[in-house]
Amino acid sequence: MHIIPPSLTGLIQAVVEKFGVESDKISGLFKQCTKGVTVKLDDDMLKHYCNEDTFIIDIEQAQDDPSCCTVTLVELPPTHFSQTT
Repeated sequence: MHIIPPSLTGLIQAVVEKFGVESDKISGLFKQCTKGVTVKLDDDMLKHYCNEDTFIIDIEQAQDDPSCCTVTLVELPPTHFSQTT
């Protein structure tokens, strides 16, 4: 997924285009690190996570409003990328 511009607005637009989610129904954008800690995303954090190979996109129903969803970028552990021959 290509995020242009590399910002929260760009991420929302990319999710809308790729997954067909309505932009006004996205109630939160989060990042979950490999240690399991989840934080709210901001533009500066997102610039470090623009490569689709570094995270999985998790879209879930929002707890506070069932008509909305949250988007979480879940980091993959570095061992996920190592190849064995």
